[in-house]
Amino acid sequence: MALCVMDLAHIPFNLMPQYTCATPLIFAIYGSGCTAVAKLLLDGGADPNKACSNGITPLHIATIRGTYEIAELLLSKEADVNLVWEYKTPLYIASQRGNARMMELLLRHEAKPNIYIIDTPLKAAIFARSLAGVELLIKAGAHVNTGLPETPLIAAASAGLTDIIKCLLKAGADANIPNDSGRIPVEIAAIQGWQECVEVLFPVTTPLARVADWSIDGVIQHAKFASSEPLDHLLHEDDESDFEAEGDAAFSERDYAHALTLYTMALEIDPHDSTLYAKRSLCFLHIGDKGKAMEDAETYKDMQPDLSKSFYAQGAALILVKEFGRACEALMSGLNLD
Repeated sequence: MALCVMDLAHIPFNLMPQYTCATPLIFAIYGSGCTAVAKLLLDGGADPNKACSNGITPLHIATIRGTYEIAELLLSKEADVNLVWEYKTPLYIASQRGNARMMELLLRHEAKPNIYIIDTPLKAAIFARSLAGVELLIKAGAHVNTGLPETPLIAAASAGLTDIIKCLLKAGADANIPNDSGRIPVEIAAIQGWQECVEVLFPVTTPLARVADWSIDGVIQHAKFASSEPLDHLLHEDDESDFEAEGDAAFSERDYAHALTLYTMALEIDPHDSTLYAKRSLCFLHIGDKGKAMEDAETYKDMQPDLSKSFYAQGAALILVKEFGRACEALMSGLNLD
């Protein structure tokens, strides 16, 4: 029976095996993709795990082409479902293509969801935006907090994939694991402008000190002014940004949430500047968070600030005794003098 091996134009050139090393089975799958031909060869003793010199196996090829029936046939003939070619298992390839039907077949034949060299099948399915694929992998035991250089949850937050985020969280994904720049999923979603993702991630995220107003709106506000660069660069001592001055300007415009963020960023650069705590306590008062206003006032008093700045000292003291109206007046006077 003649084999049709000339129909190869649709196969990526860099995946083409060398004719000198390709078996008839590989040619059959690459070429016509005919299940009957593949079955004839396998029934005749063709080895389903015989690879080309570059390591690609018949099952890898069937997965790339998406030929379900051939993949099913190979697996019935004991094709190894976990062989690696160019850092990829067949499951990774199917996940990368979002082919949930193929993924289900491979998992049913004991494909391991946590084999990875560069990245995991779960991350590949997220990049393919395949909710069905993500669900299949999680059900098969995929680790939801493993991935390089970022977790699956960060990948989903970056892409604004709300349903996948919910799926990952339900499976135990940790919303507090940062990426290599120090940012956690809720920040990344906010920076990208995915408000619905922020709303899903916020309740399961531990409050961040660098986000002064810990609320959904506060996180989004913080993201508007957050650099996409790593946090250690943001907070470098030689950073030219004058966050305190910018905070004063925002406060004068009655943009208290923005001022709060800027004062917090200034404190991360210089945590020993007691005046910043007094200014931030006033911001908290204006946005209605009296508890945090009192915390900052307490910190200010404990730091034994320069008492020549009596308006700040008086304002902090008034906050501690819950005289919030008078405290606002005193702190405003100090800020105006500055």
